[in-house]
Amino acid sequence: MNILGLQKNHNSSVALFCDFKLVYYNQEERLSKIKNDSFFPIHTLNEIKKLNIKIDRVVVTGYNTHDAHLVYGYMYKMGLIDSPYENAVHYYKSHHLNHAVKAMYSTDMDEAVILVADGRGSNYILDNGKQGHEVFSVYFASIEHGFDCLYKRLQTTREGHKAKVRANEIYGFDFVMDAITLKGFENFDVDHRPVSGAFYSRMTNHLGFKTNDEGKLMGLQAYGKPNKKIEEILLKDDLFVYKDKYNKDINFTVNVEKYPELYYHKKLGYKQIHYDIAYESQKQFEYQMIKVLNRYANNAKNIIITGGCALNVVFNYRLKKFLPKNINLYIDPLCGDEGNSIGAAITFGKYCGTRNNFDNIYLGPEPVYDIEKGNDKIETVVEHLINQKIVGLYQGKAEAGPRALGNRSLLLDPRIKNGKDIMNKVKNREWFRPFGASILEEEAHKWFDMAGLKESPYMLYAVEAKEGVKDKIPAVIHVDNTCRIQTVNEKQNPVLYKLLKLFNKKTGMPILMNTSFNLAGKPLVESPKDAIETFNESDIDYIYFADIERIYQ
Repeated sequence: MNILGLQKNHNSSVALFCDFKLVYYNQEERLSKIKNDSFFPIHTLNEIKKLNIKIDRVVVTGYNTHDAHLVYGYMYKMGLIDSPYENAVHYYKSHHLNHAVKAMYSTDMDEAVILVADGRGSNYILDNGKQGHEVFSVYFASIEHGFDCLYKRLQTTREGHKAKVRANEIYGFDFVMDAITLKGFENFDVDHRPVSGAFYSRMTNHLGFKTNDEGKLMGLQAYGKPNKKIEEILLKDDLFVYKDKYNKDINFTVNVEKYPELYYHKKLGYKQIHYDIAYESQKQFEYQMIKVLNRYANNAKNIIITGGCALNVVFNYRLKKFLPKNINLYIDPLCGDEGNSIGAAITFGKYCGTRNNFDNIYLGPEPVYDIEKGNDKIETVVEHLINQKIVGLYQGKAEAGPRALGNRSLLLDPRIKNGKDIMNKVKNREWFRPFGASILEEEAHKWFDMAGLKESPYMLYAVEAKEGVKDKIPAVIHVDNTCRIQTVNEKQNPVLYKLLKLFNKKTGMPILMNTSFNLAGKPLVESPKDAIETFNESDIDYIYFADIERIYQ
């Protein structure tokens, strides 16, 4: 059976499973060149068309997918499906359940407590006519017995505060769900106060950043310090007000009229108070996450974190240090909405009787080269890095999700004192933003406090550097003495592993700065052509096309 999962809204993507094996995955942004593309996935569907594979079922998902017939009709006219009625199904509720299923089937766990947290999930109609959308969900998942929702927090307006969810609003599927059991529940918490990703996103906006730029707030908070007054304000019931001239029920805004201490305007720039606001926002976010885990995951042996909030690497590391050593913590590496096309296909595939284990992150299509092969050795790449050059590493399939993990990466010597400033200038990023690093897996514990982690292959933890490390590799150690690291072994990425081994042999440093191969506001490069265009638009010094052993300059 050929099943196509399609994430229609935020971070559109497609995932095609043929006989329960993933044969194609891509994100719409990689082809449209619109970062976080949330529009109609025309480019990825056109790529599916080129595969000349008839789709038995397309499973369309999103926050709510009542308008999915537009997708069905387009696919029918393209010849991808025989019927928009018999070959297409909705999976519109719950968005958080989709995250949970995808994450669970990415592991080898038999059961786990799963915390899903993001800025917004599926909408629910309340008994007073208002709406609420998911921001927290907790599931107990068992491969044998199914998924049981233990808790769900809905974000609503003041008018919807403490209203009840209509009984027929709990789940929405167009297909039978016998194989993935969903136990009934009534434990909805309907509240007007933003929490989780909704809170973090609004504080991100308040400090001058766009939605989807929450990572910038996470970088800025490291410059802050505890501020009791700000802490108390962030807990206030009227911290946010609704300001929209057309609809006063939406568009949460920080209430600076009542709390002028929080005032910020980009023309005035950042002062210490704004760093403190970011710091206290991070602390409040962590408190909210821990509070839910303490309540519902107290006796769990396995804990999974997914949804967009799982990209908060500062929280992930602190949680890892906080948890007892006998608890297994899994952070979903493809936790954003771009992973939900996979979740939708897995959900339907499970209904068909197959467990679709999924544990890979290099999921993009194989690149096609229209430049000549070379005979450039990786030793030459190392020499360029030692000479303080920025090298783009391009090879194989692109990484899914936002992290560059050695296939679409920009590399730099971490010993350069102003290396962070150099790379931020080249990428046109804000001055305060830190960079991640790739390090040999066998060397990581010598440089960083791994908090019991044996590996960190997906850059999901901002780990603490050991004493003296910042002096050796200042370009990648943030102001709070942390670094978001990717541990690398030979099996995971042979080319990057060899490069790190050679760099270590030459310099005694088993680590390189590693950031995504893109410029600010642009998605990760997809094709060799994209890489060359980015090179031509920037001050990147070289690209190493490892597949064809070609150094481009």
